Amino acid sequence: MFEKLHQLRLVGVLGFVPGLVFVIICVLWRNLHRSRRFLCVESLLTTEVTMNLSDIKHLFNYTEWANDLAMDAARKLPEDGLRRDVGISHKSIFGTLTHMAGAEWIWLERWNGRSPAKDEAWSLWTTESCCDLDTLKERWNDVIDRRAKYVSGLDETRLVAELPFKLLSGDPNSMRLVDQMQHVANHATLHRGQVVGMIRQLGIDPPSTDLLFYLRREVSPR
Repeated sequence: MFEKLHQLRLVGVLGFVPGLVFVIICVLWRNLHRSRRFLCVESLLTTEVTMNLSDIKHLFNYTEWANDLAMDAARKLPEDGLRRDVGISHKSIFGTLTHMAGAEWIWLERWNGRSPAKDEAWSLWTTESCCDLDTLKERWNDVIDRRAKYVSGLDETRLVAELPFKLLSGDPNSMRLVDQMQHVANHATLHRGQVVGMIRQLGIDPPSTDLLFYLRREVSPR
C-alpha cells in the first residue's frame, strides 16, 4: 500500500513538473518580449535624427525663397516706411534685412575658416555701408552664391562633423556643421517674421513666407 501511495505521489510530482516548467518558460518569454519592446522604444527615443545634405539644401532653398519675398515686399514700401524706427529688432525693416544678410555672411566666413570679430563683421553690414536695397541685394546674392558653392562641395561626413569657429567676441567655440546651418535658417525665419510684422504695422498686407506656402507654391499662393 505504501508502495502504491509512493508511486501515486511520484506520478503527481512528475505530472506537476512539466506544468511548472511551462509556466516558467512563459514568464521568461513574456519578460524577454517586454525587454525587447523596451529596448526598441528606448532606441527610438535616444536615436538622434540628423538632417542630411538633401535636407540642408532644401532648407536653404526655402530660406532664399522666403527672403526674396521679404525683399520684394520691402521694395514696394515708401522710403520713410522702409527706414522707420519702430523699436523692433534692428530698428527698421531695412535695418533688419541688413542684419539678416550680415549674419549669413558671418556664418559663411566661419565655415571657410575665417571668424570675423564683432566690430569688423557688423561694420560691413550697416544701413550706411549697404546704402539702399539694390546694394544690399547685390551683396546678399554674392553670399548666397558662395554658400551654394560651399554646400555643393560637402559630403555627409563633413556635414555632421564638428566645425570649430570663433564667436564675435573672439572666444573659441565648436558645433556640428549641420547644426550651424540649421541655426542660419532659423535665424532668418526669426527676423523675417519681424519684417513681416513691421510691414503689417504700416497697414500693408505682407507676403506669406511660411514653409507651407513654399511647399505649395506651385499649387496655390494661399
